[in-house]
Amino acid sequence: MVVHLHKLVNRYKTKEYK
Repeated sequence: MVVHLHKLVNRYKTKEYK
């Protein structure tokens, strides 16, 4: 469950980072 959330946040952060 935590991993799923972490991946989702990572994708969101990556989008903002780019």
